[in-house]
Amino acid sequence: MKKKYIYSLIAIGVLLIITISLEIGYGIWLNVNNQKTKDSTLLDCFKIYYSASPSIKRTNIKPVLNDEGKEQTPLTITITNTCSVEKELQLRLNIMEDNSIDTSSLTIDVSGNIERKETLYGTLESAKTKKETISQSKIIGSLILKPKETVRTNIKYWFDEKKALQISEEEHFSANFELLDKEQTIELSFADTIIHQYPDVSAKGSPNFNTISTTNEGLYKITENNETNYYFRGNVVNNYVSFAGFTWRIVRINQDNSVRLILEENAGITEYSEFYNSKDYTGIKYVYNDGLIDNKINTFLQSWYEANIMKKGLDKYVATSSFCNDSSNTIQNYQTIFNGVTRIQNAIPTLSCVKTTEDFGGEIKSKIGLITSDEIMMAGGSSNIANTNFYLYNGTHFATMTPYEYANYHAYIYSFGEILTSSSTNTSLGIRPVISLDASMTASGTGTIDNPYIVDLD
Repeated sequence: MKKKYIYSLIAIGVLLIITISLEIGYGIWLNVNNQKTKDSTLLDCFKIYYSASPSIKRTNIKPVLNDEGKEQTPLTITITNTCSVEKELQLRLNIMEDNSIDTSSLTIDVSGNIERKETLYGTLESAKTKKETISQSKIIGSLILKPKETVRTNIKYWFDEKKALQISEEEHFSANFELLDKEQTIELSFADTIIHQYPDVSAKGSPNFNTISTTNEGLYKITENNETNYYFRGNVVNNYVSFAGFTWRIVRINQDNSVRLILEENAGITEYSEFYNSKDYTGIKYVYNDGLIDNKINTFLQSWYEANIMKKGLDKYVATSSFCNDSSNTIQNYQTIFNGVTRIQNAIPTLSCVKTTEDFGGEIKSKIGLITSDEIMMAGGSSNIANTNFYLYNGTHFATMTPYEYANYHAYIYSFGEILTSSSTNTSLGIRPVISLDASMTASGTGTIDNPYIVDLD
């Protein structure tokens, strides 16, 4: 009897263990299965699996060095093309409206079928989005998948300790990674709309900058330091833009696909600076008593921008761009000759900004600035031949932001009327503000004076 009793207990125990094991096993399977269901999605022809949620909501953010950031576990995205035709997919990183952290130090590192090594979020190409919950959308990259092909990409992100502003524990980072069928993304950007009108632009050679341009030469492409820009040249008739109640002309398409505009008419007349007795006064900004001072021209521009762009609620459509206030120079016979003079005299204009050792001028990051002498020469102007028959001529004498020289205790900048010439920094000149429309903008119209491009606003 005792043996039978013992055997019965053993049998019950074994059954109990098997039952518990089955339940635990089923629970593990169910948990994994639910996780896959949660992080999997279908998008038209694509089956997508995320190793973790693509939505990010984090507080208590701690900036780290790039080497530490690259050590973290990545978000892995696995994508399969389930259709019988080749398809293209676009990967974006969206910053949500409720995000409270400055993203200027946000860094991503992407490997796999999309490669982006230690890239600052702000340098990515902007994308248009109509989702009200998204404040900013940028393109990480694109993938082309053959039928039934599976690809993977790994994403790491962090805030760079060397670039990060102070982040409090209360601030939160809110963002998401989004995949879109390229065919269903928003219509062509403003920049692409312009470029598509010139299908042969890549085959064009460089123009002869020793001569002026009085015909409609259209759009040119230039690549410097691995950055590609496009610029208009000559008597262009299809680069008019209506924005903020003003008429503008397109000067160029910047390397980040933002569109640079110059006001058709002067916004006013003022001196570039109140002073002329130091080379520092050729700078949009300069250092005085260890403090950074706005020159008179920059005060004028910032005030104009606030009154005519910000107060109209249009600031979000204008990109923060690089403006070149080239203060690099050489000393000749006790005179300071700025390098812009050498370029103009030798007809070798550039859209790159030379690094400067001066504590004034240089590359300025701003929403507003002025045109450079280089841009005027590329558009068709000259320092030797008058030109009243190209798109930048407006019948007035206006300032550029290119320093000219400091000689005999007198500072000069480049200016333009019919010819590129020098003007004392304390001379009253016309002011034509320059802005860049964000790369995500779209526009309607044909760009003519009767049917100008009209920027699409939300």
